[in-house]
Amino acid sequence: MRAVAGCLVVALLVGCATTGRPTAPGVPIAEWHIGDEWEFRTQSPGGGGTFVWVVDRVESLSGQEHYVVKSGAREIYYRRDDFRFTREMLGGSLVREVTPSIWSLTTAPLSIGQSFAIRYHEVRAGQRPGEDLDRVWTVEGQETVVVPAGSFTAYRIVCKNARDDTWVRTVWYSPAVKHFVRDEVATPEGRRVRELLQYRPR
Repeated sequence: MRAVAGCLVVALLVGCATTGRPTAPGVPIAEWHIGDEWEFRTQSPGGGGTFVWVVDRVESLSGQEHYVVKSGAREIYYRRDDFRFTREMLGGSLVREVTPSIWSLTTAPLSIGQSFAIRYHEVRAGQRPGEDLDRVWTVEGQETVVVPAGSFTAYRIVCKNARDDTWVRTVWYSPAVKHFVRDEVATPEGRRVRELLQYRPR
């Protein structure tokens, strides 16, 4: 069974305030290529499945070039010059849009000890006018993560709601695959886990 994924890798706000002192060299900025492909499996209390993300094309959006990442009928837009997330579409209809565009972890020069306080406005399908969100992301450490695709050195990055300090998400980002290899997300049904099955670079 294949489940179409929701949002792409979690994002950091453009122009966010950064606190904390890095204790390790920054991760080099990633570069995507048309045809790069990641396959994941997902598991949650509501069930599980697999899905694939593919860098499909480059398209102009609001006068700026964007990578379009496809998963079935889902299309996710990232600005080409800085990988900042702009919107997500499903079957041609808007699913999610953020203002301003927000910074993807795939391009962040991550260092252990960094903390990012972010604020942005998010609109989802059927939820206009949307809401303002406040999040704090912290690069807590680097560790070896074993997933179906193999063993990877990854940065563990934890997200909390800045308003009440509740846990929102944990991402294990691997520079080797230019993406997360595992993530855990709080959902209304319970914790959702996604793990990398395969990475197929162009």
